[in-house]
Amino acid sequence: MKLMHLPLAIFAAAALSGCATATHGIIVPPIAPPLPTESMKSCAPLPTLAGGSINERDAWIAKVAPDYAECANWQKELAAFILRNR
Repeated sequence: MKLMHLPLAIFAAAALSGCATATHGIIVPPIAPPLPTESMKSCAPLPTLAGGSINERDAWIAKVAPDYAECANWQKELAAFILRNR
């Protein structure tokens, strides 16, 4: 073998033997965004209805309805986040 062809032969042998570094096959997993902690907090337990009159019931509903709506919104936001990012 001629001396001029020796570097070419060494390069070809190294490339075919797996000594060459290839970066095109690396797969980087996506980084998931953090869960929204505001949507993960527990909802407060509902207070018990003390009496059975219509006025007491209406007052109880007026008191717990905003808290229930806020809790329902947290759960909707968390469910939407999970569906978007799975």
